[in-house]
Amino acid sequence: MSSSATLRGPWRGFTLVELLVVIAIIATLIGLLLPAVQTARESARRMACSNNLKQNSLACLNFEASKRHFPPGGPTCMPTEGKAPWIVAGTQAGGTCYGPNWALQLFSYLEEGGLSALANQALESAEVDRANPPDTWDMQRPEWRAFHQNAVSSFRCPSSGTQGTEVPFNDGDEGGGGVGLAHLSRGNYAACFGAGTMANAFSFKHGGFENIHPGYVGVFRMELIQKSPVRGRLGKGARIKDVSDGTSKTVILSEVLTWNSPNPEGAPEEGSGVSQGNDDWRGVWMIPGPGASAFMANTTPNSSQPDVIDACGTGLDGTPDFTRIPCREERARANGGNVFAAARSRHPGGVNAALADGGVRFVADNIERGVWRAACTMQGSSRPAQSSDTDFQSESQSLP
Repeated sequence: MSSSATLRGPWRGFTLVELLVVIAIIATLIGLLLPAVQTARESARRMACSNNLKQNSLACLNFEASKRHFPPGGPTCMPTEGKAPWIVAGTQAGGTCYGPNWALQLFSYLEEGGLSALANQALESAEVDRANPPDTWDMQRPEWRAFHQNAVSSFRCPSSGTQGTEVPFNDGDEGGGGVGLAHLSRGNYAACFGAGTMANAFSFKHGGFENIHPGYVGVFRMELIQKSPVRGRLGKGARIKDVSDGTSKTVILSEVLTWNSPNPEGAPEEGSGVSQGNDDWRGVWMIPGPGASAFMANTTPNSSQPDVIDACGTGLDGTPDFTRIPCREERARANGGNVFAAARSRHPGGVNAALADGGVRFVADNIERGVWRAACTMQGSSRPAQSSDTDFQSESQSLP
C-alpha cells in the first residue's frame, strides 16, 4: 500500500451531529440577515414616500408662487347657509356648500394636466345647488372612475402596506344618518389643519361662528367662499408671508393611514361599478375632514389615543389594525367640531412631514406634544429653544 493511500484514509460523510450544526449555523445567519434586508427595504420605501411628499409640498409652494396663496384646505360656504364651518358631509346629510379641497387643486402642479382639466370641467358644469365635489365627483360615475384610479399615485406612500389591497370608502349608512359620502379612493398624505380640532381649523368670522383659539390655525384650514359663481368656489388659502413662525419650522403636510378591510356597511350601491369597501374615511384625499385629507397636532404622531372622526370603520375595533389606527366615531355637527385625527404611518418610530419651505423631515413619535403643536401652527408660538434637534430629523432627498 502506498504512503499516499495511507495518509488519505477512507472517505466518510457528515455525521448527523455535524449536519445539525451546519443547519443551525445557516438558520442563525438567515435570522441575522432578514432584519437587515427588511430594514433596507423599509428605508427604500420611506425614501420613496418622502419623495412623494416632497413632490406634493413643492406643488403647494409652486401653487403659492403662482396664485400668491396656498390652496385652501377646504373651501366652504356652509356658514353662509347657517351651518358650521367644521361640518363635512354629503348632500344627503346637509352638505351643499363646498369647493374642491387642497388635493383637488394641485393636479396642474403635479404634472397631471389631464386630471386638472377634468376637475375644471366638472367645476364649470357643477349645479349651483349641488356644490359638493366629494359627493358629485365619485367613482360611481364612469367618467370619474379613471380620475380616482390615476390620481391616487400622487397621494400614496409605499410604506403604507396597502398596495393591491385598497378598498374604496363606501359609506353604506347614507340612509341612516351617516356622512352621506361614498365611492371615493384613498391615499396617504394629508394637510395640516393646525394644532387643535376642526373647531379651530378656520380663521374667519361669519354667521356667528368664530374660532376661539386662533393661535391653533395651521397653513391649511377651512376657507370661506361664496357658492356663486362656481369659479369662486376655488377659494384662497393662506399666504407664505402669513407664516410668521418661519417656513422652516412650520408643518404643512404629513401622512395618514387607511383601513383596507371591506365590511358590510361598505357594500356599494347596486349598479355603481364600485368594489366592496368600508365606512372608514381615513385617507380619502377628496374629503377635507380629519383623518381623510387632514390631520391635526391635537395628539402626537401615531398616538395611541383614538382619532375622533365622523366616519370610523364599523367593526375596526377589536381587529389588529385598531392598535395602529384607533378611532371613535362622533359627528362634528353634534359635538361642536371637536373632531381630530393624528398623523400616522407605518414607518418605525415616526412620520414624514413636509415644511412650508419645501423641506421634508422625519418626526419622531415621542416628540414633545407642545413642540409638535407649535410646529403645526403658523402664527402661534415657534419651536421652543429647549427642543431637541432629534425631534425633526433631516431626510435626504433625491428630488431638487
